[in-house]
Amino acid sequence: MFNRLTTRLVFSHLLVIAVAMTLLSFVLFSLVQGYFVQALQQSLTTQARLTAQALLSSGPPNISPATLPAAQNALQQQQTSQVTAQVQNTSPNSTSLDNVAIRLSAELDTRIRVVDAQGIVQVDSAGVERGRDLKNDATVAAALSGQEQTRAQDDWLYVAVPLRRDERIVGAVYLGQPMRDVAAVLADLRAR
Repeated sequence: MFNRLTTRLVFSHLLVIAVAMTLLSFVLFSLVQGYFVQALQQSLTTQARLTAQALLSSGPPNISPATLPAAQNALQQQQTSQVTAQVQNTSPNSTSLDNVAIRLSAELDTRIRVVDAQGIVQVDSAGVERGRDLKNDATVAAALSGQEQTRAQDDWLYVAVPLRRDERIVGAVYLGQPMRDVAAVLADLRAR
């Protein structure tokens, strides 16, 4: 009788521990997922600001290397240094703006679009939306009204930042980046 009671108590305690660990793993997984998405969002916003600054100024960017989360350093450190190097070598009077956008896009796995004040795509690193009207896109509309905007859609993260010249909005930089790196890290965590 004593042995049977002990066995029941052990199994019930093990069951409670297993359920608690399972719930805790789901909570931790969702926190890690939010952290990586936020790190990607900050990185993409920084890239958009650097691109906007490169289009409007001839000097090196005046963006401090803000406090980067550890995940962002692990996933984005090399890409950020490539952006900075490219931005420092880009002048606003460059006639090869499309080439610069394509080169940055290829190095960063980021789609870069530059829209004018009316929301018309002037530069597209993918080369498929030049001349397209994006003023009805909520992300672009927010940037054209002076706000930075971020949205996630179909496993992509999009960021739009306004292009300002003399306190006047002259357009927006609209970047998109796939979230496959984040998905790969999360898949690896799930497998463990």
